[in-house]
Amino acid sequence: MAAINQISTKIALDLYLRQLQDQDITPETFALLRTHLRAFHDWLEDREPTAQLGQQFLAELRGKGYKRSTLRSYYYSLKPYFAYLDITFKVRVKGGKRLPRYHSRDDIARILDVIAARDDRWARLKKRDRLIFRTLALSGLRRAELLALRCRDVREGYISVYCGKGDKDRVASIPRKLSREVLDYIRESGLGPSDRLFPIGKTRLDNLVKGYALRAGIDDLTPHGLRHYFATRLLELGTDVRKVQDLLGHADIRTTAIYLDVIPAHLRQTVELLEEE
Repeated sequence: MAAINQISTKIALDLYLRQLQDQDITPETFALLRTHLRAFHDWLEDREPTAQLGQQFLAELRGKGYKRSTLRSYYYSLKPYFAYLDITFKVRVKGGKRLPRYHSRDDIARILDVIAARDDRWARLKKRDRLIFRTLALSGLRRAELLALRCRDVREGYISVYCGKGDKDRVASIPRKLSREVLDYIRESGLGPSDRLFPIGKTRLDNLVKGYALRAGIDDLTPHGLRHYFATRLLELGTDVRKVQDLLGHADIRTTAIYLDVIPAHLRQTVELLEEE
C-alpha cells in the first residue's frame, strides 16, 4: 500500500473498509470493526495514524474505565488495520487471552525426523503419520476438518473442506508438492474416493501428535498447535493478515490478528513458500 502520508487518512480508512466488505465476514463483525476504526479516526482528527497514537488511544479508553475485554476488542480491530498501513502495532492488554504457543520450523523438522526414524512394529504407519503432520502444519486445517476428509476432497494444490467450523464449506490451499504426496499415498493404499483419508478418531490423533512431539523434546503440542504453526509461519514470511484469515477460514479478522503478537517478526510471501519446509 502507498505510504500513509501520500493519501488522506479518511481515504485509507474507506479503502480498508471496502476491502473488508469484499471478505466473507458477518455484518455484525464488519459493523463492530467499522465502529472501532471510525472512533479511532475521530480521535485522531487531522493526525496521521502511528503506533504511538494507537497506544495513546487505547490508554485513553482505559482511563475512561473501559473493560479489558472491550480494550482487547479495540486492539484486535486496530491491529490488522495498522498492518494494512504497513505500521507495526503491538500493545499488551493485561488480562488478555493466553496467546497461542509459538512453534518454530526447527520444531516441526525435529518431529518429522522422529517419525522417519521409527522402527518399531508400527513403523509401517510412518508415511501416514508424516502426511498427517505435514497436512496439519501446511494447510492450517482444524482437527475435525482433517478427520472428516475423504480421498475425493484432495486435489493438486487444494483441499475441499465440507462443513467446517460454523457449518461452512471452504477450499483450503495446500502446497502442490504435499498434495502430490497425499494423492500418491491414496493410490498406494488402494483407498477409494469416498474413503476417509485418515480413518482415526480425535483421541487417537491427539495422542499421535503429542507422542511424536514428546519424543522430539517438545511439550504440549496438539493438532490445533499445528494450525497455529501454519498461521505464524505465513505471517513470518510476510503474508498479508487478510490472506491468512481466508486460509484459516476465520470469520473475524481480529481472531487472525492475534497471531501477529506471536511471531518474532520476519519477512515475505504465501502458502507455496511453505513447500520447501
